[in-house]
Amino acid sequence: MPRCVDCGAETPREEMYGPPDELRCRACVQQRFPTTNVPTRHRSTVLRRWPPVTTAVVVAAVALTLLFWSHAPLVRRWLVADPDRVWDGQLWRLGTSALLHANVIHLAFDVWFIWLFGKATEQWMGSPRFVGFFVATAVGPLAAELLAGGTGVGLSGVGYALFGFLYALRREEEFAAELMTPSVVSTLVFWFFLCIVLTYTHIMPVANVAHGAGAVIGWLFGRAVLARHRLIAATIVSLLCAALAAATLYMPWNWEYDWHRADKYVAAGDYARALDWYERADRLHPGNEQLENNIELIKRDLQFQQEGRP
Repeated sequence: MPRCVDCGAETPREEMYGPPDELRCRACVQQRFPTTNVPTRHRSTVLRRWPPVTTAVVVAAVALTLLFWSHAPLVRRWLVADPDRVWDGQLWRLGTSALLHANVIHLAFDVWFIWLFGKATEQWMGSPRFVGFFVATAVGPLAAELLAGGTGVGLSGVGYALFGFLYALRREEEFAAELMTPSVVSTLVFWFFLCIVLTYTHIMPVANVAHGAGAVIGWLFGRAVLARHRLIAATIVSLLCAALAAATLYMPWNWEYDWHRADKYVAAGDYARALDWYERADRLHPGNEQLENNIELIKRDLQFQQEGRP
């Protein structure tokens, strides 16, 4: 039997935690990381095979993606993270858009990613906490993508968050060590950089910021789990995800956002503020003919107002 690297006690392999070269018995894990969840051995067989949250996410992703491909009005009207709608305060779209996918390869890869990593993670942390983890890591990465000037759909951000989470736990938790083998880590890192190359060579657009943000957020959650004040640390990471979502409501560095704000002021009849936002958009993205026409029309309307003309 292997020995615990801390106390030296011989312990059956199935009762030890950590990577093969750094195994610890249950008592030493609890002593070394008193806040770490040590998984229970008395879970329902059904829940072990079909963890409810992961299963629901996979089923919802497949069903909603098929509806998305069929151009179902309800999906496109309420679930897609259209920037204009998010800027109007419909932040739930950042979460629901994670369940939609662009094509078969995208859907298959993300579903496999979530099932492989999400199933084990949910079994370890429990379904209620996994719901919170899923919501935070669905919203945070897509919010970061929008803040960077892009848009995205799919569960890749959640998948990379699971990767970051498990990577942070790989030296302390057996289930994470078994999933984060060197080959898996190298494959996911290679895929991350390959997606960047595919995007910048215009072969296939990928939400790379969402991938990177997801990995960082997941790693932060993993470190929070290992922290002495776990609840406080996890709350801080959750608030970071909420802050990313809230930040999408005001993005003056994005010329399309500025244009959107200008259109809102035009609809409200406030032409002075509309002109200010149109000119901001023009400074950030000069040469847009439609934008320049809008500026000229607003200037003419303001002149008419000053002259008292209808």
